[in-house]
Amino acid sequence: MTVEQFEAATAGTVYDCVFYFSDGQSNANITFSSLDRLGMYATLPAEDYAELSITQLESMSTPKYTFGDTTTETYGGEEYVCITAETDQGYNQKMIMKKENGYMVMITLTYFPELESDMQAFLDSFIEVN
Repeated sequence: MTVEQFEAATAGTVYDCVFYFSDGQSNANITFSSLDRLGMYATLPAEDYAELSITQLESMSTPKYTFGDTTTETYGGEEYVCITAETDQGYNQKMIMKKENGYMVMITLTYFPELESDMQAFLDSFIEVN
């Protein structure tokens, strides 16, 4: 299957990787969404894309999200727009995103508060690749 065929089959979003942390529930999910498939949203800066993501998540009835401020953080020498959220179901989420080579790269960390240091250690493990 070519990249183009795969993107067509997945509506432009590639779910690259998901893995679980030591508690077997907290996880990291990495996706790539083709900017070509995002229509009018493709030209938005990552900060605006993040705000739209917040709006979409706030409209959900379950879980209920409480968001912190949208920030910019650096991991592996790269800047990401960052969203943090708590839910009414006991877990938190941290979403980092950036535009790269025609894609919106999004890494979503879903974790229970006691594993926050594991999530941060994962992000701090990013390295710059030249």
